[in-house]
Amino acid sequence: MRLKKRSGIGLAVCLAIVPASSAGAEAAGGKYEGSPYFIDGDSGGLSESAIDFNDLDAAIDEIRNDSRLSLSEKSRRIDKINLLRPENMPGGSGYAATQSLPNAASLCMVPVFTQETAYYCGPATVKQTLTYINGSAPSQSVIEGEIGTTSAGSVLQYMLDYINEEQDENIYVIVHQPSEQAIQTMVYNAVLHSAPAICRVAFSASFPDGSWKYSTNGHYMNANGYSGYGAEILVTDPNIINVDPNETGYCWVTLTELHAATQNHFAKEMAY
Repeated sequence: MRLKKRSGIGLAVCLAIVPASSAGAEAAGGKYEGSPYFIDGDSGGLSESAIDFNDLDAAIDEIRNDSRLSLSEKSRRIDKINLLRPENMPGGSGYAATQSLPNAASLCMVPVFTQETAYYCGPATVKQTLTYINGSAPSQSVIEGEIGTTSAGSVLQYMLDYINEEQDENIYVIVHQPSEQAIQTMVYNAVLHSAPAICRVAFSASFPDGSWKYSTNGHYMNANGYSGYGAEILVTDPNIINVDPNETGYCWVTLTELHAATQNHFAKEMAY
């Protein structure tokens, strides 16, 4: 397993969501062994590099004192942290009505790669992220080896080390205990800089009026758009087609639901 570090940043607007083609979904509609209604693909603990949203100044001081980082890496990480300060959060009027990451044809698409096993949400989310940014990415099985995925799942820190090594458009950081407004801001900046956010979530399908169709103690997916001026978030879920082959891989959840799913996970982390 390699631990890597590198850097990066990058834009876009769109109003329509279209289904993923069969060519765009790896193993689309295929069911892995076991029930797709409950998965657990997160094997990690708290991320070593996670930024405490409630103490951004301390996080910046730690980065400045980190001798392992170049001056460029320090500057770019600090810039990402400063976007989360209240004065830099766009707020209601700062959002377009609907925005999400497009592809070259201006369609709302982070490519869907359906996870090939019950614990491959990490490799699939990494593949979705890198394919959007770079235009291509290795197979899920290759990514599994690079990020150290086991049958217990994947570690967010290793996922981001690999993503930061494999592209130069955006440097990803992990935020601990983000508020609803912070998540809203992270998705806003994911769209603005053409770099899908990565959600680390736990949720249940037991709520009768909720958006989740299955349950999980630990799952990864992308967040890559918003509507209603940030009240709803567009996620690209590598597991949803395993649950329902009629799904496209793109799902709208409320900001409140995504925040609750983040807080319901023991690590309470999101990356952007």
